[in-house]
Amino acid sequence: SFGRPEQGAMRLPLLLGGGVFLLLLGGYTLLSPRLDLSAISGNLQAKEGFTAATFPLAALYITFGNSLLEELFFRGFAFLALYRSGYKKLAWTFSAIAFALYHVSIMDGWFHPAVLLTSGLACAGLLFNALDAKSQTIWPGWLVHMGANLAINTIALHLWGIFDERRVSCALCLLALVSHLADETTSGSMRFPPRLNCKSALQGGSLMTFWTVLTVFLLFP
Repeated sequence: SFGRPEQGAMRLPLLLGGGVFLLLLGGYTLLSPRLDLSAISGNLQAKEGFTAATFPLAALYITFGNSLLEELFFRGFAFLALYRSGYKKLAWTFSAIAFALYHVSIMDGWFHPAVLLTSGLACAGLLFNALDAKSQTIWPGWLVHMGANLAINTIALHLWGIFDERRVSCALCLLALVSHLADETTSGSMRFPPRLNCKSALQGGSLMTFWTVLTVFLLFP
């Protein structure tokens, strides 16, 4: 589960993570005038005890730490371990359904009807499974998972009234750096600190510039 994926295997997940990020933020931008999303911040405060002062740190943990723990269980154990043991159909079904039900319990009261939320989360679980099945590691799915969590937490920060474009840009750059370091350490022996390739770093920087400009354009016309 923690093995190194093949060289270049993180590029597609990086693009997917950025695409999911933009899709969720774009959907929020288009639909927020027609939806009452105040229940989300109220739900977070009532169920989790978050406040505007504590949520930014929680958002960092949810995006990078909790997502890794979830991937370790839902993909590393519930999917890859079963998959390698020969229970492939069970692995695909069990991990996706467990992932969906776990998040529905957290997001209870956020969206209606709940069946749409459950279906969407199960599809997300299947996508993460597909990425990890190809690489036989949890890292590709984790990268896309981080992109989704980053978008959701960015929306939550906006609902708390503590959001600005600089936080988005910094978070996107951090996401790109994590992916770039993961990609660079998949070839040859593991190095610490990883040796960066200038050409690929510039290519990654170009993608990040595109994402950042497009995100700011969508959210701050």
